[in-house]
Amino acid sequence: SNSSIDLDQTAGAITKIESFGDKLFVFQETKVSVISYNERGIVQLEGTNPISIMNEQSVQGFTPMTDHFGLQKHYQCCKTDKGIYWLDSINKELFMIDESCQVDKTGISIQTNMYSWFIKNASKNFVLYYNYFYKDLMMSLHGRNGSENITLEHSVDNKTFADSIAFSEFVGGFSSFYDL
Repeated sequence: SNSSIDLDQTAGAITKIESFGDKLFVFQETKVSVISYNERGIVQLEGTNPISIMNEQSVQGFTPMTDHFGLQKHYQCCKTDKGIYWLDSINKELFMIDESCQVDKTGISIQTNMYSWFIKNASKNFVLYYNYFYKDLMMSLHGRNGSENITLEHSVDNKTFADSIAFSEFVGGFSSFYDL
């Protein structure tokens, strides 16, 4: 029996696999897909990820959600209680898989009138992480993504600084710029 599935190789390498709700999402450099599986082969174990695949017959294939944007760097993806956010640095856009497991292909920067800022800044090596106290998604050149500490500071005129911007899930828009 076959214990693997083949994704679209033209969409680039797999950059991240993330669970949300009862679905598994596979991020590639230029595509996002949902893994299709037989629910009878899936169990939820207490204290583990929400989805455990019991045998190779459980995975049945994948369904593409997007075909022209993806995730280039694994640390530019962040899961919150409301969804999965990721930065596509090729298209210079922030996207989200929402609570209904759908993607609004317009993108957050266009919806919130921040498109010109993203055009100018999205190619930088931003880290996405979630501030649980303020309920803000942080996009920073210095941050923490999961268990990984990542510092991507840069220097101008011998001054080291880190640019940051906060997206408030409560407000539904960008709420602050920071210089950490």
